[in-house]
Amino acid sequence: MRSLFRSKGAAFGVFTLTVLLPSLSAAAGLQPHRAIYEIELDGTQVSSNISGLTGRLLIEWTGNACDGYRLQQRLMMELSTADGGQTVQDLRFKSWEAPDGDVFEFDTHILVNGQQVERIFGKGSREGQAPEVVFTEPAGAPRLPLPEDTSFPTHFLLSLIEAAGEGEQTFSNPVYEGSDVETHFLASAVITQSAGDDTALENAQMAGAAHEDMQESTWWSVQLAYHRPDNRDGLPEYQVGYHLYENGVSSALKMDYNDFKVAGELTQLDYLPSEPCEP
Repeated sequence: MRSLFRSKGAAFGVFTLTVLLPSLSAAAGLQPHRAIYEIELDGTQVSSNISGLTGRLLIEWTGNACDGYRLQQRLMMELSTADGGQTVQDLRFKSWEAPDGDVFEFDTHILVNGQQVERIFGKGSREGQAPEVVFTEPAGAPRLPLPEDTSFPTHFLLSLIEAAGEGEQTFSNPVYEGSDVETHFLASAVITQSAGDDTALENAQMAGAAHEDMQESTWWSVQLAYHRPDNRDGLPEYQVGYHLYENGVSSALKMDYNDFKVAGELTQLDYLPSEPCEP
């Protein structure tokens, strides 16, 4: 079995994020934060190959509409198989995205049992007449052409929040998130307007400002499917469900890889200082 991250990595770059350029008010509303999620195998669907899965996901988002947006993620998971084998998979990701969403620099490391098995390091650009991704690593990887309307992670998130805030029930756009050297994905979202409190926050540790803000913020239930553009059977490569807040924070993660599902519970949320910005 290939590394979970190699074949499914974009799902963890998730939530995070167009032809539709975000409004200034939407960009200003994103809250710099650090979130920790406890990961486990979702008992509603158990793979014949994977008997157990535990781990932790850390997401740190900072930046603003003046200097650009920085995203860091660390996902470690221990997988147990039916034959008694155990594997520790470790995804380390960091990126910078230009304020206008036209440039995306990323660095993805994938380790298995402490040994690096893959690195995807490069730069995506929507500038000029031919949007593309140029890879520094792996060495020799060809340039990846992108559709003109491709979004990079933060601006996909901004556009998704904007669509949800306007009452849209669906949203879709090509997206590239730095997880693959062969393809971008078509991300299609179904958005459900929320009603009432989010019970998924009950076990999360939050400092004063974050706790008060999260209780009052608007949120939506999002089901996001990632399709390969060359897939003609109509089935998504994987799906991600979560509760999306208007400030960019997510809770109640559900990641569906067709043969097994993973759940992520938000256990800690810390707001980070906002950097001054006067675009």
